[in-house]
Amino acid sequence: MRIVRTVVRTDQAALAGGHGGAVLREAVDKVLADVLRQTMGAGPAGGLPRELVIQHMVATFNTTLRWWREHRPAMAPAEADALFRQLLLRGLPADVATPFIGADERVAKSLSGA
Repeated sequence: MRIVRTVVRTDQAALAGGHGGAVLREAVDKVLADVLRQTMGAGPAGGLPRELVIQHMVATFNTTLRWWREHRPAMAPAEADALFRQLLLRGLPADVATPFIGADERVAKSLSGA
């Protein structure tokens, strides 16, 4: 929870910074990824490539943070943290994810001209 509060303060500073905000955001992402690398150790993570897992976790954190700021800014940090944990630990329900996975075939057909 402390990391959520720290990143929220950093993210608010980044919003006010224009191009500097993007640089700050990248720096925060690097720090988060480095902390995860140190915490996770070497090798695959749950049968998945370690770097893929790290990138997924950082991206999910950023997506939750951005959604919170843009759509529910009055939400308490604990609630945003609970949503982040739900996405990270349980993922999306199959009925929500399936249309996106099925869209993959439709996009491939569309790109190939079939």
